[in-house]
Amino acid sequence: METNGNPNVAILKQAWNLIWDSSSQYYLPSLLKNGGTIGGDKIEPMQSTTLSDIKNIPIYKSSTWGDVDISLTSLVLSGLPSIQKKSFTPADDASSVTIEVVFQSLDFKGNFEADGKGLTGCAMDEAEANANPQPIPPELAAASSGDNMTLATQYRGNLMSGGGGGPSLVATYYDNNDPMYQITSGTNSFTEAWKNYPTAGQKTSYYMAVTNAAASNPDNNSFTVGDTNYNSHAIYMQTMFYKETINRIPNGISAEEAQDDPFSNLKEAILGFKGHALPQAYQRTVGSVMTTVSNTNPNGASLAEPIEEPDWAREAREAAERDYPKWAAQAAEKEQAKVDQITTYTSTGNFDFTFTSPTITFTGTVTITGTPPNETLTVDVTKLSADIPNIKINLLNGSDPSFTSDVQSELNDADWFQSTLGTQVNNSLGAENVRNQLSTIINKALASLT
Repeated sequence: METNGNPNVAILKQAWNLIWDSSSQYYLPSLLKNGGTIGGDKIEPMQSTTLSDIKNIPIYKSSTWGDVDISLTSLVLSGLPSIQKKSFTPADDASSVTIEVVFQSLDFKGNFEADGKGLTGCAMDEAEANANPQPIPPELAAASSGDNMTLATQYRGNLMSGGGGGPSLVATYYDNNDPMYQITSGTNSFTEAWKNYPTAGQKTSYYMAVTNAAASNPDNNSFTVGDTNYNSHAIYMQTMFYKETINRIPNGISAEEAQDDPFSNLKEAILGFKGHALPQAYQRTVGSVMTTVSNTNPNGASLAEPIEEPDWAREAREAAERDYPKWAAQAAEKEQAKVDQITTYTSTGNFDFTFTSPTITFTGTVTITGTPPNETLTVDVTKLSADIPNIKINLLNGSDPSFTSDVQSELNDADWFQSTLGTQVNNSLGAENVRNQLSTIINKALASLT
């Protein structure tokens, strides 16, 4: 056994081998399946882990069913005891470890509800529809290919396949689609500003046309996004959207309650996006933007420190904050009773998907206390990375068989949706409870050796 002369490396490898010894009390698959008692401490079984509900994801438009969305609830990922070892690599100084495993058979299941509605269900679609059209310069019109939503759908696929921050960006959008749709589909301060506010004499639809032309020609330096006017308009609208969001958070909400409040979660998503995007706000091609996203760590931006704003961003933000009462009052004057969104078709039932996981990589830090030869090693598994599998769910039954069959056909072709579910499953495998369980069992084995 190669240890590079460091006895702690040898101890870490011995502990790793011990948790894969089926005759030992530290045998990981058995402890995950049945639990156990080690040194008087009870190890709870962990055959499965739960996921947060995924609600109101718009899937497609149908002449029969209207605008169709799907919600997935009571989500469970089971099969954790099928874990199998692949590799274990301690650092030469025993300060960290890299762990590779696979799961022979994981099962993702839960309940679904598919709804066909008479009203648009996608926040981006609604925002696109509500931008007041204005004459577009001929050079932008000539350079554009396809409508805005067609291009958005194309780039959604590019983000999901490009790696880096792309999958997280798309997943975050759909995690927050429902509260965003509530804002973009209503009459409020944001939608009034979205339709009417000009930056340098141009309204939102003009800047959408700039985006379309640049996205249609992603590597052409003649068509770019991110000049000062473009970015100022974006910050103004982002600020107005943020103000409208926080206006919908219940007064006096506790930190615990905020975790389940959609507008509180949307608020944090807006701040997180700004933390990533503002440092990258300069003029360039869409191809350059996509490269930056694919090379970005989705967890890299911190909300702990204030975001440093350039002068143009501060001025745009302050203008939006000053204008908020005006737009809110204008919206209130226009607001009138609207017919509630009516669900015309609904199908409920169960879904399931069983798959073999790709290589899952856990990384952890090692704390060494005491003095040689009486040292104690403790492993803290800190994060997970994995290739994102496509989760192609099977709708096992449905209260409306015809509707269920149609939805299943659309889901089978929706690679972006399958990748979004894959991101959620990977987040579940890397959740704190899973990492803590793995750390606890490794540390029990280490304690028996040191």
